[in-house]
Amino acid sequence: MENISILFVDDEPQLLMGLRRMLRDKKRDWSMQFANSGKEALEIMAHKPFDVVVSDMRMPGMSGAELLSIVREEYPNVIRIVLSGYAENEMLLQSVGPSHQYLAKPCNSNILKNTIDRALMIRELIDVPNLRNLVSALRRMPTPSATFQKLTDELFSHSATIQSVANIIKGDITLAAQTLKLTNSAYFALPSNVNSIEQAVRLLGFDTLRNLVFVAGFYEAFSGDDWQMQTLEKLNRRSFTMARLAKRISQSAGLSESECETAFSAALLAHVGTLILVMNRPSDFEQVIEEVENKGLSILEAEYSAFGATHASIGAYLLGLWGFSDLVVESVAVHHQPDLIDKSKFTASTAVHVAQYISRRSAERLDCVERYIQSELDEVALTNFSQIDRVHQ
Repeated sequence: MENISILFVDDEPQLLMGLRRMLRDKKRDWSMQFANSGKEALEIMAHKPFDVVVSDMRMPGMSGAELLSIVREEYPNVIRIVLSGYAENEMLLQSVGPSHQYLAKPCNSNILKNTIDRALMIRELIDVPNLRNLVSALRRMPTPSATFQKLTDELFSHSATIQSVANIIKGDITLAAQTLKLTNSAYFALPSNVNSIEQAVRLLGFDTLRNLVFVAGFYEAFSGDDWQMQTLEKLNRRSFTMARLAKRISQSAGLSESECETAFSAALLAHVGTLILVMNRPSDFEQVIEEVENKGLSILEAEYSAFGATHASIGAYLLGLWGFSDLVVESVAVHHQPDLIDKSKFTASTAVHVAQYISRRSAERLDCVERYIQSELDEVALTNFSQIDRVHQ
């Protein structure tokens, strides 16, 4: 990896001195600069490109959230990380959108180094600057207006339960991705790498979710053309079916409850990259579909030809930036490519790939998952992991 430029921003000189000492062993890999304010950081960035900005949140003059919002607009390729003590809820809500990840002070040096290194490694999934910028600079991903309204109504309903709210979130790729983003970083001091939607809702609580909707605007209703809406709704239905399949497959393979939830979430989010392309490059994506239907290209071939990257790598890149676990990122990255899956053991990645295969060839009967799943599982011989390549034959 080439020499990386990182800018650390904090109004406490002693903390910056501590970071200098703590990161001395990274001098060969990282070119580091330190700024005492958001204003100084922007002045430095105006004269030198940076790969990563790590900022405190509570600073006089310009908060970390304000700084990172400007960075997102003016330098969309930059990885944005908050390193801060826990502040009042409103400031936390402001930081969720413009930052990719949140690290809590005091932060172990290895956690800080590993978080930055991992985000930089994930960036290599996409070697197309425009696409990389598109993903890194995402403000929000919209959800169908009817689903958005259903969520807001449920959050204010006296009869709302954790399960009823989770069921709405599980039916939408955007709601699921953004909710799990909050549990895969330290925004609300929750256990990291929570992959169960129910657990995420339980840990966040209804008050936080309401604030994310109405104060932070973290969830947003979709407004676009009919083709985008129809594609988005179809994608949500397909993804939820894949998620149910992946969980059932994992259970049949004897994976733990945690691993089964990971498979569910990874399958649900496997096509988040498709959603990004549909929302941001609709005409190009329509052309991709025509290429697949008329020229017999695979979806990956057509996407790579059009964009220089695939929906799998785009989705994995976003989830990696947001701090999702390696297993979720891997599952999303390889769900179309069984040759890249470790065949020596059965994991969530295996389950997600097989769920992808079954849902694709059974598209006309997606509402009858339970009726077909066992015969399909037998057919792809899940008990013999060495034969997983056969699912594409």
